[in-house]
Amino acid sequence: MLLDDGHCLREQSLAVCALAGAVEDVGLRATSLETIRQMVAAGVGITLLPRMAVSPPVSPSPSISLVEFTEPRPARTIAMCWRSTNPHSAFFPVLAEVFRRLPDGLVQPA
Repeated sequence: MLLDDGHCLREQSLAVCALAGAVEDVGLRATSLETIRQMVAAGVGITLLPRMAVSPPVSPSPSISLVEFTEPRPARTIAMCWRSTNPHSAFFPVLAEVFRRLPDGLVQPA
């Protein structure tokens, strides 16, 4: 199961699945990671999720079995940037600090 068209995780998931010869069931798409997580918990299918979507503070589900990738693990780089003239530019460094304080392994600052 994958996210709807336009989500960056969808394209990355399709690329990883293609390496294993898996194809998408086009009838099983969702608009959010939480929706997909709940679909897996309900036994609808399987999916690829970022670790952040299944790590605290997200409550574990006894209905979901997690299998992590072995090396080389798929990865993606996400950057935070903003226009200096943005009216919220004073808030963004505060938000960046919140990201820096996330548990080890979830985010690695550049």
